Formats: sequence, structure tokens, C-alpha cells
Amino acid sequence: RNPSLTPPSWRLIGATQSAGKWSIVVLKQGTTVPEYFKLGDKLPGDYRIEAITEEDVTLVHEGRTLILSYIGS
Repeated sequence: RNPSLTPPSWRLIGATQSAGKWSIVVLKQGTTVPEYFKLGDKLPGDYRIEAITEEDVTLVHEGRTLILSYIGS
């Protein structure tokens, strides 16, 4: 089915900025240590990071654009 009803194997924890560059903080399923991903990186499940701002993250997955907003933004 497209889109899939199965959620990705990771969870977006937040975002951080260092030296003017944004990264997102992701917790992969089955792990306890978060990982950092930058613009252009691919997350598990072939989600490519298109944009990161202080309000949201834009991902591209199978030709679709997804915008994930941070809670409380």
C-alpha cells in the first residue's frame, strides 16, 4: 500500500544547530543512544532530509514530501 501504514523504525527527537548548520536528533528503534543526521542524509527506510529549520523538518520519501513539525512549535 502506498503510503504504507507501517511507521518508520525511528523517532524524531528534535533538532540542534551548531556553527549555523542544523542537524536532527533521531532515536532508532531498539537503541538507546540518539544519532544526529544533517541535510541530505538518509534515515532508515530511505527518508532523505530535504530541509531542517527551527520549526520543522522536511523529508522526501518515495517521491512524496513530508513535513514534520516539532511538538510545541
